[in-house]
Amino acid sequence: MVLSPFLSPNLSPFLSPFLFSILFLLLSSSMIDIKISAVLNPKKKKFLGGEPIYLCINRKGRHYINLKLDKIPKNAWSGKTTKWVNTNYQYAEFHNRAIAREIHRLKVIVQDFFMRNELLTAEKLKNIYLVKYQGK
Repeated sequence: MVLSPFLSPNLSPFLSPFLFSILFLLLSSSMIDIKISAVLNPKKKKFLGGEPIYLCINRKGRHYINLKLDKIPKNAWSGKTTKWVNTNYQYAEFHNRAIAREIHRLKVIVQDFFMRNELLTAEKLKNIYLVKYQGK
């Protein structure tokens, strides 16, 4: 009898724990509907010396976190994932790394709540992030 490498002999009619965990993550990942993106001056306020960079949690809910980075010129913003700030801008690498780091921190919080099966809203995520990482 030939068994799949993923199935153990004693669980042949059932999924192995490895496959079960992958299947569970695939099915349950649709339950996490929090989307995080970087945006430039979402409230369209007028600023001298450039535009501030914010993180947006769930575009429909409009929860924004100011990253408190130096303001950048509007033409330096590309908005593309991992290359939000154009390489033409002097501090593009610093800004892109800072944005990626903060998005990662938010995703770690989301993953933590998911693993504990706790409900996490966009507002709650924002408040936890502000307390934990920005000291508010």
